[in-house]
Amino acid sequence: MKKIAFVFLILASSLISCNNDDDNELGNSTDKIVGSWGNYKDVYLPTNEVDNYDPYYSIDTFNSDGTATSNFSGTEVEGSWENLGNGLYRLTVFGISVNQNIEFIGNDEMIIYDSNTNDDWASYYERIN
Repeated sequence: MKKIAFVFLILASSLISCNNDDDNELGNSTDKIVGSWGNYKDVYLPTNEVDNYDPYYSIDTFNSDGTATSNFSGTEVEGSWENLGNGLYRLTVFGISVNQNIEFIGNDEMIIYDSNTNDDWASYYERIN
C-alpha cells in the first residue's frame, strides 16, 4: 500500500505544472520535458527491485507554458513545473512544490529520481506523443 501511495505521489508530482517564470535556463518551448510521458517502470535503487507498468495507465503532460496535468487511472490532477537548471526541476501539485532530479535519455525517455526518499526511487518514463 505504501508503494502504491508513493507511486501516485511521484506520478502526480511529475505531471503537475503551472509556471509564470519565462526566464528558465532553457526556455519552456524548447525544454525536453514538454510533451506527454508514460511511466513504464519504477526502480528501488538500493535493491534494484523493478515494478513495470503499462505506460498509458499513468500519463503526465508538461506544456510549454509551464502548466501540466497528470492522469493516473482516470483521475486528472493539474499543477506546474519549472526548470531550475542542471537537471533539477520544481514540480508543484496541490500547492506543494518538490524539486526533482530528472535525467533525459535522448528525446524520448526520462528518469525522475525521487528527492523525497534520498533518491532511493527512480521512475522511468517514455514519450508517448
